[in-house]
Amino acid sequence: MIDPIRFEVMRQAIDAAAQEMCVALYKSAYSTNIKTRLDLSCAILDRDGRVIGQSAGVPCHISAMNVAVPASLC
Repeated sequence: MIDPIRFEVMRQAIDAAAQEMCVALYKSAYSTNIKTRLDLSCAILDRDGRVIGQSAGVPCHISAMNVAVPASLC
């Protein structure tokens, strides 16, 4: 059985790391789509290509990662 407190701490840490990735991408971007439209998302995936943490971004990007990353790992 998974300890619920440990699970939540790890989940929040992974989501925070994905959010920090988004902030770094935003700050370093030259693209108008990213800078003005906030058209970006970041996610952390496991070795099988499943999303385990994501930033608050565009949901269609995360959905595409669920399909594109596992397909590219084959």
